[in-house]
Amino acid sequence: PLLPDVEELQKARRSRIDVNILSPRTIGKMDRTSLELETQTIARQLEVLSKEKSLLISAVDRYEFELKSTAGKLQTTKSDLTHYESEASRELEKANQRCQVLREERDQAVKEAERRK
Repeated sequence: PLLPDVEELQKARRSRIDVNILSPRTIGKMDRTSLELETQTIARQLEVLSKEKSLLISAVDRYEFELKSTAGKLQTTKSDLTHYESEASRELEKANQRCQVLREERDQAVKEAERRK
């Protein structure tokens, strides 16, 4: 189906990254190699978070699409139901009218038979 499964969303949630915020004093004490490693680490974390964000945005988009689709189907079903209800109502009215005619014909036939006796 269009919707992501729960496991897919849980994977995104589990990969949350603990970000250690470095103070300016700590950064100032770091040597060039440490700064480069820290920058690479932050870049990788940013990449992971960007992928996570994309996954979650696409999941929301799919849910919205599915919701709109379901709402459209629901509206169609309601419309069909209204149509069938009115059609059934008309058919019931016709059947009741036919029953009334048949009763009147039966009553007329009974009166006719009694008169012949």
